[in-house]
Amino acid sequence: MPRRLVVMTAAGLVATILAGSLLLAVGQHGYGLFLMVGGPLVLTLNVLLVRRGVRRNRGGAAPAILTGRVLAAENAVPAREPRWTGGGNVATDLGRMNAGSPLAVLELAEGALELRFRPRQLAKVFGAGQSRWQPSDLIEICPVRGRLLRVTRGVAIMVAGRPTSYFWTSRPEPLLAVLAQAGFPVAWAERGIKVLG
Repeated sequence: MPRRLVVMTAAGLVATILAGSLLLAVGQHGYGLFLMVGGPLVLTLNVLLVRRGVRRNRGGAAPAILTGRVLAAENAVPAREPRWTGGGNVATDLGRMNAGSPLAVLELAEGALELRFRPRQLAKVFGAGQSRWQPSDLIEICPVRGRLLRVTRGVAIMVAGRPTSYFWTSRPEPLLAVLAQAGFPVAWAERGIKVLG
């Protein structure tokens, strides 16, 4: 079990027991008992869910199927270094972390692609630091769409031997065009994925 998970769980357990004891001492028996009994139960359930997520991360990329749609490259090369704001989904040591727009930033700078989350302090708590890849690090970057929630669109960033990272954007075409021109391995065939949480 990740050390961060152990520390967070222990701190949460101590806080709920102390709060429950304090409430019992001031005569709030209902709330006090709820925290003394319910707090550890909720923390235990949370640990089990996180451990399940960690086991899933070891399985690699999420299964994807071709949707039959092939995107067309757009000639959209900005004059400055490209930077996109959207959502993201990455594997962390506490399971997968999903962040909606505008909490993820994908940036191409100095020939490397970087995915980071903001605010940085909160992302670090969940174990989602920044990811940085060179073109040779990647197997493929391809457009994706949610199988159930068809409105979810973005790109999958596939790295050899590691779980797939996702960047959510409503317009993946210009992003893929810029990355292809920068020498990244881009595939234009869209894939359907289960939206990961």
